[in-house]
Amino acid sequence: MNPDQLHAYYDKSRDWRHLQADRLARLALLPTPEASVLDVGCGYGDLYPLLRKAGNFGEYLGVDLHAPHIESAQREFPQARWVVNDVLAWTPPIRFDWVLTATLFSGEGWGDRLGDMITALDRMLSWATVGLGIVSNVHHTLIAPWLVERLDQGHSLHALPGASHVDQRRDLCVWIEK
Repeated sequence: MNPDQLHAYYDKSRDWRHLQADRLARLALLPTPEASVLDVGCGYGDLYPLLRKAGNFGEYLGVDLHAPHIESAQREFPQARWVVNDVLAWTPPIRFDWVLTATLFSGEGWGDRLGDMITALDRMLSWATVGLGIVSNVHHTLIAPWLVERLDQGHSLHALPGASHVDQRRDLCVWIEK
C-alpha cells in the first residue's frame, strides 16, 4: 500500500481516531513528567495532548510517513515538533527516553512485510533509552516472536497501564524496558 492509499484508508472514517483514543491514553501514562518522547506513526498528533494532560512536558517529536497527517498536526499543535519520514529510512536526531507507537503496525500493508516490521521494531527500540511502548490491533502474532527474543536478551516486558498484554479487543498493549 503506497502512502496515498494508506492516507485514504485512515481518512475514510474519522471514527478511527476515536477508536485510537483509548490506545493512546494508555501510552500517555508511560513517560515521567520530564521524559522525552518520540511518537512513531504519530498520524494527526493525537498522542501529544494526551501526554500533556497526563503530565508529561518533556521534549516531543512526532514522525509519520504521511505529509497530510503531519500538516494537520502542525496546524493543531504548533508548539510540538513534527517530521515527515519513514521509520525504515530515517533516524531521529537524538535518542529519546520513550519511543511510543500506537498506529504504526495497525494499518494494512504490514502483513506481508515481516522483515520490515522487525527492522522497524529493532530501530525503534535502539532509539529509546528507557522503553518502547507498542499498541497494535493487528499483526501481534507476528510481533510475538520478536518480543520473546527481547525477553531472552534481558529486556523486561510489561502490560500497559489498564491493559493485559493482549486486551479484550485483541490489541497488543505492551512496553519493553531497556
